[in-house]
Amino acid sequence: MAYHSKEIKNNTNKIKVVLVDDSKVVLSIFERVLQSSGFIEIVGIANSANEALSLMDKVSADIILLDIEMPNRSGLDALPDIIAKAGNGKVIIVSAFVDSSGPSAIQALSLGACDTLAKPGKGGANSGFSKQLLDKIIRLSSYNIVDNTEEDLNDDYINTLSKPDIICLGASTGGIPAIQEFLENLSQNVTVPILIAQHLPEAFISYFARQLSFGNRDVITVDDRIIIKDNKIYLASGNGHMVLEKILNIKYASRLDAYEYSNYTPSVDALFHSAAKIYGPKVLGLVLSGMGQDGTKGAQSLYEKKSIIWTQDQSSSVVWGMPGSVVNRGFSKAQLSPKKMAETVNRIFKL
Repeated sequence: MAYHSKEIKNNTNKIKVVLVDDSKVVLSIFERVLQSSGFIEIVGIANSANEALSLMDKVSADIILLDIEMPNRSGLDALPDIIAKAGNGKVIIVSAFVDSSGPSAIQALSLGACDTLAKPGKGGANSGFSKQLLDKIIRLSSYNIVDNTEEDLNDDYINTLSKPDIICLGASTGGIPAIQEFLENLSQNVTVPILIAQHLPEAFISYFARQLSFGNRDVITVDDRIIIKDNKIYLASGNGHMVLEKILNIKYASRLDAYEYSNYTPSVDALFHSAAKIYGPKVLGLVLSGMGQDGTKGAQSLYEKKSIIWTQDQSSSVVWGMPGSVVNRGFSKAQLSPKKMAETVNRIFKL
């Protein structure tokens, strides 16, 4: 696939990339793929995690490609430190382990990595790998903007809000640590059902569900029709969508194989739209970090029903595509960090 300068951030400025891998073969593949693109500049190469940390003191990068298995210190172990030193730089884990080892990929994403990609096999980098790598770099670098937009909600606004009957949450890239931060700061005494649509492949959903299993809320992956109950977290499956239904006055979370109005699976739009239909104004809709615009059409449905919609603020988002789209359409009532979202919910419930 050919890329043109108009597709790249700032048009004239190249995307700055740091490579971290102990394999000379892999580094040579990366160099060949990235340099041939014409819009990427490799500003540093490190053969270990410790070298990478030293390098981050000397260079500024938009993207860091990081391996997991390296001598002395693994990429996962060093990931939080690399992110802390990277400033606005985004980390993509490129490893042979993220394809066959679901836990490693989820752990990387939960620690703050923006994306993962399996290394090419023994045959080297084919066109499919090269395209995926370049696509991920382009998409992440184009959102490398920081703006401190978090709002401080006053008591007057909080006092106008009624307690929601359900919390619906949608996220994509960067959403895993944001969801965890929200749940960790949400009072255990907030017992309304929480429904989550996080863009993830099916193979990773069970690992993600286990990561959310702390506190007193059970986590249930919705693979069939399930009665919605308080004090439960309902998680959309990776190969379908989660929608809400009402049958004989009983409310259900159900799995939907296909949703024609969205290209994303699971679709945040599908969840929000059905929640607006079943719960009307009694929904709290949260749109967290993610690329694209999934959730915007669903947020409109919630907005028209006078439900509450909040978005993650740009400063704390890995990618502000999804929340930014909702903000730009005028549907978001507040832009908050996940922690502030949880604390504000606690205030609504007088906790």
